[in-house]
Amino acid sequence: MYWLYSTIMAAAYAFLLPVYFVKLRLLRGEPVRAAERLSLRRPQPRSGRPLLWVHAVSVGEVLSLRSLLREFRAA
Repeated sequence: MYWLYSTIMAAAYAFLLPVYFVKLRLLRGEPVRAAERLSLRRPQPRSGRPLLWVHAVSVGEVLSLRSLLREFRAA
């Protein structure tokens, strides 16, 4: 059963990914940046300052990180 699920998900991913990029480019007019979106390349900082990535899963984690991020910005 696992292989069936994995096969269906891989096929859906292979079909929907190009659709997503075309929609992103044509309808929104945004650059695709596929390598960044697929985590093949890290995005470059826009302002020359160091880049900090923060990962939070729940709303509580996001709310608790707000004060930490304020401190990072102040420093």
